[in-house]
Amino acid sequence: MVKDEASGTCYRSDHLLKDYCKDKLQRDITITSEMAVELKEVLSKLDVLSAEELGEYITRYGITAPDTQGILSRILIHSTSCFKHQLVLLVKISPRQGLLRVREFTLAEIEHFVEPEDKSHPKFSDVAHLEFLMFPREEQKPGHSARIISLGEAVSSKDSKIVDNETLGYFIGIVYLFLTCLSIDKNHLRFRQHIANEMAHYAQDCWDAEIETSYG
Repeated sequence: MVKDEASGTCYRSDHLLKDYCKDKLQRDITITSEMAVELKEVLSKLDVLSAEELGEYITRYGITAPDTQGILSRILIHSTSCFKHQLVLLVKISPRQGLLRVREFTLAEIEHFVEPEDKSHPKFSDVAHLEFLMFPREEQKPGHSARIISLGEAVSSKDSKIVDNETLGYFIGIVYLFLTCLSIDKNHLRFRQHIANEMAHYAQDCWDAEIETSYG
């Protein structure tokens, strides 16, 4: 990821480089044959470029933020052991609203390591005020639906604690902010807690962000 220094908007560095190369090859009639060969080579090895190599190409080609043409920061996040992103193919055996049997999407995963004996988070107060639709496992019964709950209340309430700890609560809040920043309608977004038989054997708590879209 790189960030527009002016607006703060983040972009996938590999996507910016790919778009630049394709645009040059398709629209720029002034590029030399040598440059065309180089751009095609970059496209062919795009998936295996390191963070340093991506940064070097962005600097060499003078790639700027697509919306503001602002200067881009150095690589902030790259696909590593702690932050992974890759294409995933989801096979749909019985697609209900389309002809596609395979859907492709980008999956991003953050692995955050926490002290087992102290799962507090120093930035939890930044998201504790957020209120949004949550669907606790105890309420997932016929006739019940998600309700608006304060994240601070969900974590700290002694009598009706819903979210297991501050660290989990913090990342739920960050995911909510990320999705709404992408223009996901908060009225069609809920966080559903896994019931006991849905969780991995090592999990103490788990939540899914579920979005109601026109597709389903």
